[in-house]
Amino acid sequence: MIQTIVTPAHKQFDMSVLLPNNYVGKQVHVLFYIDDEVKNTTPIISKTKATALKTVRKSNLEKNIKKGLEEVQLFKKGKLKTTSAKDFLNEL
Repeated sequence: MIQTIVTPAHKQFDMSVLLPNNYVGKQVHVLFYIDDEVKNTTPIISKTKATALKTVRKSNLEKNIKKGLEEVQLFKKGKLKTTSAKDFLNEL
């Protein structure tokens, strides 16, 4: 991640950023905002709700991992048919 702070001296302002080689060919998101605008906004959700969402996500993650491990066991026992990664990607 690259972060920089600028204070334009004029209405028209040109800016360029030298990107690392590993950024070339990738989608780079650029976001401009004014500190004052962000400080005066109300959060979309409260910290309490955000914490509750993290708990739900963690719970769902644990369930999904457990389900995935069960599927691996079924595959090893020959009770579950799978698709090769190559075939899966060809279907996309």
